[in-house]
Amino acid sequence: RAARAYDRGTGGPEPRAALSALERVLARGNKAADLATVLRRQADAADSDHLTAEYLFRMADLYETTLASPRDAIAAYRDVLALAPEHGQARAALERMLGAVSTEQKRDIVEILELAAG
Repeated sequence: RAARAYDRGTGGPEPRAALSALERVLARGNKAADLATVLRRQADAADSDHLTAEYLFRMADLYETTLASPRDAIAAYRDVLALAPEHGQARAALERMLGAVSTEQKRDIVEILELAAG
């Protein structure tokens, strides 16, 4: 019930407070897929590249570790590194994933890491 109320509050001109509250409710309720969506919305509403990258990193980590969706995790880590090429945690996560993904995904990861390296 609280999640629905906060979700309704995110539609206004300044959704960040409601999104933050919704994130807390979803995290406590172990609603990982909904939480990933909220983290994306928070990234979209963030007012700096640094903050956007942090929300995207948390979303990527959720996809990788909880939702077991390497494709979505790789895409989100790519977005993090596009905003913050120096983001060491995103680089480390992609490097860690190299041993657990398909050949095609490995190629994607190598390409992302090379682009981020400059």
